[in-house]
Amino acid sequence: MPINDIVLSFVYRIVDFSGYANPGGTATSYSNNDSLKVYVSSNCGNTWNLIGFINGANHTVSNTFAKKSFCLGNSYAGQNVKLRFEAKWSTGDYWFDIDSVSLDVINVNVSNSSIVACQNDNITVTASGANTYTWNPGGLVASTFTVPTNTAGTSTYTVTGEISGCFASATIQTTVNPTPTISVNSATICSGQSATLTASGATSYTWNTSATSNSIVVNPSITTAYSVIGESLGCSNTATTQVVVNSLPIVSSSVTNATTPGCNNGSATLTVSGNGPFTYSWSAPASSTTNLATNLNGTSGTGTNYTVIVTDANGCSSVSTFTVDCVTSISSING
Repeated sequence: MPINDIVLSFVYRIVDFSGYANPGGTATSYSNNDSLKVYVSSNCGNTWNLIGFINGANHTVSNTFAKKSFCLGNSYAGQNVKLRFEAKWSTGDYWFDIDSVSLDVINVNVSNSSIVACQNDNITVTASGANTYTWNPGGLVASTFTVPTNTAGTSTYTVTGEISGCFASATIQTTVNPTPTISVNSATICSGQSATLTASGATSYTWNTSATSNSIVVNPSITTAYSVIGESLGCSNTATTQVVVNSLPIVSSSVTNATTPGCNNGSATLTVSGNGPFTYSWSAPASSTTNLATNLNGTSGTGTNYTVIVTDANGCSSVSTFTVDCVTSISSING
């Protein structure tokens, strides 16, 4: 339960009788045999309760008004009360002036009483309305409190303010939402292919490509990094990944045409660069598994078309096509 004590405040001064002036006067001390006692009654003066006093031990020697405050606690809240100031004189001649009497309920205010934050946010709350402040749990004595946000969850904190032995309190409720853990796959593709990247762990996503779905399709020409921001309950986190792009094998061919008679002695040799070793898949009727194919048929005039697929160690393939013609051999001409 919040605490809201009532404080009695007034200003007073004690000045020598012979040098009295208003304002001014000659400040005088106050002996321990002199006193001003302050009483409160909630039953029209039938009974009185002492709430404080001024004597030589706590008197402020000054020719200007000094403030004094006494605490009534909170048992008088909502009641009509009477105050009685009772002076006891023992020695000396002086004026005892009292002014600006007030009864006030102490209220401690906080800059934010309901906080929703994310893990590791820097959140501070400031209390006002009292002279000193104590925050619990923790026991911090300060007006400003840094809310712990390292752990997700809901917490309640109480700040108690103090004025002249009177206390008031306020509470704050904090909800610390967890930082989402974002996961995203990586991919390795061959040049010219596309990859699908899928993020998880949040409720909404924003990619560095400006896409806002959890999955995106990309087709970079070179190895490229991607990042995605995932957000849940107002809290965000970032994950990064990359798509590795492997180049295709580079293929060139050298063709020897077939000759008559038969037109079946053509050949082709492939020169390949890239990430070997390489595998070769020739179209029929060629049956080679290396970069050299022999006994290739040729067709006079139109030629015979052949295709070879070259695949490198990364599984990336290039396709090469060529034509084998059939030409008349010199021996056939001479014959």
